[in-house]
Amino acid sequence: MKSFALIAFALAAFGLLSASTACAQQTHGEYYDYVTKVNVGDGGYLAINVAGGLANPEHCQNPWFTRSANTLSDDQTKAWLQIALASFLSKKKVYVESSGCTPYGHLILTKLQLEQQ
Repeated sequence: MKSFALIAFALAAFGLLSASTACAQQTHGEYYDYVTKVNVGDGGYLAINVAGGLANPEHCQNPWFTRSANTLSDDQTKAWLQIALASFLSKKKVYVESSGCTPYGHLILTKLQLEQQ
């Protein structure tokens, strides 16, 4: 068991072990003017886009929207849907935070906040 740990440490130290196993994804957040698109697809996940498009520091393949990690049955995702709709209807500023990419190349939503001006 110790030899496995030493090998994993050595691989991580030389960058040969994937970053996802060595540490958690970093989050990235930005302020945007307002939400321009709100969608709940067949899978039940919330997807949003913002005015001007989303920043893509993770270099996801399909950054046209950020998608919730959980389906709409999750209480946090339900709250994000309400926030997204409020921004969409009122054109109020939002703070969107994402971390990593889905297997389909979309950003993963980790935080959504509505801003009062």
